[in-house]
Amino acid sequence: MVDVLSAIGGITLDAELRSVSRVREYTREQIGHEHPAIDDVMLIASELTTNALVHSDSRSGGQITFAVVVLSDLVQVSVMDAGGPTVPRALSVDQDAEGGRGLQLVAALCENWGVCELPGDGRVVWAEIRTHK
Repeated sequence: MVDVLSAIGGITLDAELRSVSRVREYTREQIGHEHPAIDDVMLIASELTTNALVHSDSRSGGQITFAVVVLSDLVQVSVMDAGGPTVPRALSVDQDAEGGRGLQLVAALCENWGVCELPGDGRVVWAEIRTHK
């Protein structure tokens, strides 16, 4: 049987802030240093992972799963977490606020993004980044 996460480029990590650097490293390994969208993909992967680690129910000793899929002119990244009481959304924040801009940044850099609530507990937040804009 095929390991689906390996086939599409995915890893499961403990829900710890140090996992963000592992996601960046893994993304670079999967799509390559020379990929035309590497900077945007890595930034979006970092933002989605950080949001899952900080805001989802995974933060209480759980895990997250990160996946990256490279298509002909599109890269899709997704983070699966344990869900939580609120649905991730881009916020309007005061310019002096220290945080709250992550999903605004994701929305500005990607072609499309969204949230899929999973049956039971869990959700997937995903983003698609065009290779050529």
